[in-house]
Amino acid sequence: MRNRKDDETRGSEIQDMEEKRGERKPGHLKTWVLLVMLVLLMALAALGSKTRKRRKTERYNKFKESPEATAHNTPLLPQLHPDSTRVLVTGAAGFIGMHTVRKFISHGIRTFGIDNFDKYYSEGLKHARLDILRREGNSLFSFTEGDFSDEGTIQNLLKNNNITHIVHLAAQPGIEYSLRNPVAYVTTNVLGPR
Repeated sequence: MRNRKDDETRGSEIQDMEEKRGERKPGHLKTWVLLVMLVLLMALAALGSKTRKRRKTERYNKFKESPEATAHNTPLLPQLHPDSTRVLVTGAAGFIGMHTVRKFISHGIRTFGIDNFDKYYSEGLKHARLDILRREGNSLFSFTEGDFSDEGTIQNLLKNNNITHIVHLAAQPGIEYSLRNPVAYVTTNVLGPR
């Protein structure tokens, strides 16, 4: 009867003989295979990264020549003629409104502003912006204090000044207040004058 220990000894002797003759690979084969696979994966990842970068560059170059990309290169006010254009800017005393009015004025376009001086922002700051606009605009800028959601005020401005364009920038500010008084927000920000 054969002993298990003898089989194990004989098995290890056979392995040693096979390794010496080159018939059996050393025990580090798994480590080498894993390293080679890791290197191959890293190479594939780098190749994929280069491919993604190339595709991204191709998409960017294609977009760069599209009409959507070149739209910002066109003049801001190409179709507006100072002699025939009269613009109403709502929210004219706000930050964006003030700069919009300044842009129109710089192109020699007659501009009318309206703002209700909502208490959410400093009235002093809004008045200071209006002073700048009046100083820069001279006869090109007129201002009416009022709420654009008041139909009578808007109708008077449109009829009396032959307004050709409206830039609507006025809106009720403040998110917290919108939760307490949503009707004011909908009236100001969505409905406007009816």
